[in-house]
Amino acid sequence: MSNDPALFKKERLIAILKEIAAEGDIFIFKNKVSELKTSIIAPDSNQDGENGNGLIASCESSDILNYRRDLLVAELDQILEAQTFERAKY
Repeated sequence: MSNDPALFKKERLIAILKEIAAEGDIFIFKNKVSELKTSIIAPDSNQDGENGNGLIASCESSDILNYRRDLLVAELDQILEAQTFERAKY
């Protein structure tokens, strides 16, 4: 994985992060974080539809967030490695 920037649909990313933050079960919480990480690493899995979450934006999108993929994945890894639920949510 490179440190190339990724273009995310801002509103969709916020909705996914809110959904994850609202989760009360650590196993489901970490599973959702892992799914988000996978969708960031493998952009082809992000198409809207049955198996995608519609997270990755195209250059034509108007409401996008430009963020380095490697930094976001590193943050998600830190969450996944947390030993306690409180630390994972922090």
